Amino acid sequence: PPPPPPPDVRGLAELLQSCKLQDKLAPALRWCAKKGVESVEQLVEVEMEAAFARSLGGLKEAKSKLLLKRLEARRAAVLSARQRPGAPKAPPSQPQGGARERGKRGGRGG
Repeated sequence: PPPPPPPDVRGLAELLQSCKLQDKLAPALRWCAKKGVESVEQLVEVEMEAAFARSLGGLKEAKSKLLLKRLEARRAAVLSARQRPGAPKAPPSQPQGGARERGKRGGRGG
């Protein structure tokens, strides 16, 4: 029996379609499965865009540049989303004041 199809990679079909590269979906899915890439967001987060474009083999220069440009735009979107003021942040390791406040007890009941 033929091997099962590779798992879907979030955003990949849309990305390739936007570059008119939908015929490269099967090899792109295989490459992502081999590398452990689960989404286009993850692909740009781990900076594998150039390797991904090379893996599609034989792309004309304009198609390759367009693909890389779209991936770069996706990276910018991911980074800006993380830097938004409303984006969740890691909780502080110490309450406000931290170690500097320990020596300043003053006359407040202590």
